[in-house]
Amino acid sequence: MIRCWFQLASMHYIPQWQHYSAVLCALIVVYFLLKDSNKALIALGCFFVVGTCNGLSLTSAIVRNSITIFGVESPPFNSLSLGLLFLFFILNFPTIVNLYLDHKERKTNSPNN
Repeated sequence: MIRCWFQLASMHYIPQWQHYSAVLCALIVVYFLLKDSNKALIALGCFFVVGTCNGLSLTSAIVRNSITIFGVESPPFNSLSLGLLFLFFILNFPTIVNLYLDHKERKTNSPNN
């Protein structure tokens, strides 16, 4: 993202709203990283999901791709963010499963049930 903003400034491109939302979302992820690492993991996953849905851009060019299967076209998505989302899930799958199981255990052991 730093490289993206350097390119935007050096090539005199006009930043789009996706570039500003990327900075805002990255600051939210950093905030959760300083506060609680489990929440930061969830926030980072949400960051990549929003990026995949073209809600933010990690590059200076805003790229939209779509796939056509049997004549049905998918909604536009950002392939870089989608790849990073898959990598995120592959690398953090055991941790995400543990977070889910801890949440489920807390929910069943709470006195409100």
